[in-house]
Amino acid sequence: MKRLLILLLTMLFVKGLLAQDSWSSIVERRKGKVVINYYDSENFIIKKKGKYEGIEYDLILHLFDFLERRYGVDIEIEFKRASSFGNLYQHIMTGRAGEFGACSFSFTRQRMKEVQFSPSYMPDLEVMVCSEDLPIVEDTNQFVKHFRNATAYVVRNTTFEEDVQRIQYLIPGLKIKYVQTGIEVIEKISHTPNSFGYSELPNYITAFQQGFKVKRQSMFKIERLGHGLIYPQNTDWQDAIETFFKDPGFPGVMNKILKNRLGDDIKDLILELEDNLDNKEVNLLNKELEFQRIELEKRELEAERERIVRNVFIGGVIFALLVVSLLFYINLVRRKTNRELSSQKEEISLQKHIIEQSNKNILDSINYAKLIQDSILPSRDYFNEILPESFVYYSPKDIVSGDFYFIGKPSDPGSENVTVFAVGDCTGHGVPGALLSIIGKTFLQLGLSDQQVNSCAAALNYLNIGLFNILSSRFSTIRDGMDIAMGAIDRKTLMFEFSGGNRAAYIVREGEVITLKPDKFGIGETRNGQLPLFNNHAFQLQKGDTIYLFSDGYGDQFGGPNEKKFKISQMRKMFIEIHELPMEKQSEIVQQRFEEWKGNQEQIDDVCLMGVKV
Repeated sequence: MKRLLILLLTMLFVKGLLAQDSWSSIVERRKGKVVINYYDSENFIIKKKGKYEGIEYDLILHLFDFLERRYGVDIEIEFKRASSFGNLYQHIMTGRAGEFGACSFSFTRQRMKEVQFSPSYMPDLEVMVCSEDLPIVEDTNQFVKHFRNATAYVVRNTTFEEDVQRIQYLIPGLKIKYVQTGIEVIEKISHTPNSFGYSELPNYITAFQQGFKVKRQSMFKIERLGHGLIYPQNTDWQDAIETFFKDPGFPGVMNKILKNRLGDDIKDLILELEDNLDNKEVNLLNKELEFQRIELEKRELEAERERIVRNVFIGGVIFALLVVSLLFYINLVRRKTNRELSSQKEEISLQKHIIEQSNKNILDSINYAKLIQDSILPSRDYFNEILPESFVYYSPKDIVSGDFYFIGKPSDPGSENVTVFAVGDCTGHGVPGALLSIIGKTFLQLGLSDQQVNSCAAALNYLNIGLFNILSSRFSTIRDGMDIAMGAIDRKTLMFEFSGGNRAAYIVREGEVITLKPDKFGIGETRNGQLPLFNNHAFQLQKGDTIYLFSDGYGDQFGGPNEKKFKISQMRKMFIEIHELPMEKQSEIVQQRFEEWKGNQEQIDDVCLMGVKV
């Protein structure tokens, strides 16, 4: 009986050892089993509502499906969840052939000595995220100052723990709290003031889209070799796995997995940052702003057009009333201060503080208005997408601007090759001009989706009527408006369509300037109590032509050796000099000429100049 018991235990032990197979045994027997040891990692591998999902889960299925088809074998896959990230790694480090580890593992020199890695399937980009109450810092001294009392959240035995431990050299008393998973790190930071931690870029972007209240620091970013699956050093699976990763069809498979799990926006961002690490911070910031812009446009498109116009107007009026209210409040405070100064000199310091705080509040409000105005202007990524050979020089006189620029594509059928662009110059500058620019951009955007707006002239007439109805129906004394130049290029036929109100279009061809003249009236002007109609101009472009649209701020700027205006004549000469250069170089020269001409003189108006290469 004792011998029988020993025999049964031995058989069970051997069976346990054979619970997973080496690659050579599977090839020999034409079948076998592998065990995938994993730990929860959002976006990579996780079990939700009884189903596995994630990038690495899809990759594993494709890997073993490929090996079955290539080598004619039958492979059974068993998934086992580890109790922690550290236990998972330790198990694979001492494991047997046929065992694999999955949990968005980062390549490190130490790990590559202890386990084997599959080739990297995607870049490993990590960012530091913090709670909303902590500021965005720009250098190490600021970081130590603002984060010395912060709490770092991290998963034990991960590269994130290593990254946080390095920060302890800067802040020796740094408080560290451990959580179970990477997504829990972001959840804790979102709900805990004065906290921070590290996150994979896909998890941060997903949390950002879902509205988690976290911010991204541009300092202490980590770029490692990539993400990969791991398996023991003594396994014979390496060649088989590399066959899958080197297969010509692998990039397509990986691209499809990333698209299905992350969506096109995040997938393109990940791959773009891998190829353009020098511009990573700018690209990531633009993408964050693009996500915000897309979300805003989705919500706006769900409402009726009348509601959008009404809300824009109401928002503008409320904003103007807030500014006026603040100015009125400051005026009251100043009057009270002047009365009290005659009898209570001891309160001078207190009143000065009140005035400074009030002025700061106004400046903060105007700076916030700038963020709103900047958010409605087209992003650089959008420019590169629909007008790749172009530049815009945009320089407000004050914090916010009455100048604006616009690009877009009509939504009606048959206009797939058409790109529309414009430069607008609203009456005045500062807050009033900025409010008009928001309304102007809104009506131009609405015109793109209106089937009856089928030309540049029709778009300006649509804007003219909309602005007139909003302003004149409520404030009969308002005479504000805007000058504007608008063009549309058919990239297939190279036909250029133009309409303008007091602003011309300049086309430079082989050293000569061709001027498309505008109508001698602007948006908001009337003739005999009626709104005049804008005219449409058509011009056949040639390859190599360069189009320039601009407001009057550049030419009207005083400066130079005699403190005179720059004038249109000098602008024409400058366009002839630069029109054959790359657009990025043109942009540099345009800005440099303006700054050199202005010198120490005050900028007298907003400036906006757009160049488009055909």
